[in-house]
Amino acid sequence: MQLLDSRPELALTLDAALTGCMVVFSCIDEEIRKITDKYSRADVLSGKGKARAVWNHDRLRDLLDGLRGQQGAINFLIQLVQL
Repeated sequence: MQLLDSRPELALTLDAALTGCMVVFSCIDEEIRKITDKYSRADVLSGKGKARAVWNHDRLRDLLDGLRGQQGAINFLIQLVQL
């Protein structure tokens, strides 16, 4: 951790990227809960739930794209730390 102590901007950037991941994961969790909250007792997604999944497809894709961006940022920071 000496590198992060000597480079506080790197630590702050890594913290921001990890916080961004947490926010995106929270949003994904919320969207999934909205889709699956109407499961029947047989654990089959209801017609309304399927419609919600299709309706929210773009939102979920945007969230996953955001998560990929955060992953790229974290990978880049890890590469910087390894130098």
